[in-house]
Amino acid sequence: MVEERFTQVVCGDNYDPEIHGEMIVVEAGDTLATLEKDSGCPIASNPFDDARWPDPGFVPACEYLEDHSRCYEMMFLFSDDGAGTNFIIPSNRA
Repeated sequence: MVEERFTQVVCGDNYDPEIHGEMIVVEAGDTLATLEKDSGCPIASNPFDDARWPDPGFVPACEYLEDHSRCYEMMFLFSDDGAGTNFIIPSNRA
């Protein structure tokens, strides 16, 4: 998944994090607090209404969260040109 997304994002250009954004692969032991702090992404909070997961009214601020069976993909966009932070979160399903 990481290689496929990286190829799609870069589109044959040289990688530039200012243009193409970041890709973060979540690993065992990563904490939500650390991921939010290091990425600057509000994973479990919504900056527009201050709701936090698991509040019933919580709506994620990510652009999309997709289930790919073997992993989840969560994308935060920061500009109209598509730059942002893409999280790849392995699932424990076989």
